[in-house]
Amino acid sequence: MTDARYRLSVVSRVIAAFGGGYALTSLLVIAGTILFSQMGVGGPEAALATSLVSFPVYAAVILAVFQARSTFRAWIGLVIAALPPALICALVQMGGAG
Repeated sequence: MTDARYRLSVVSRVIAAFGGGYALTSLLVIAGTILFSQMGVGGPEAALATSLVSFPVYAAVILAVFQARSTFRAWIGLVIAALPPALICALVQMGGAG
């Protein structure tokens, strides 16, 4: 692997870890708050509970991105992990879960 290609791979992982990890964690917080609210937990309590859980989840996502065998696998892992919470958010947006 050339030096430029290696540097590009590292930059891509940093973007995936911090940007993609933030987006994934935000989706999880939104979906978790929606699910807790549907189970009868109050809005502020649901938001607080999912926000507290988001900190170790974000750290785990960052570690997982840098642990992945390749940059491609790191990005694919983020996309696959984001599908279920994105689906929950889309269903609520369309009025299917309300």
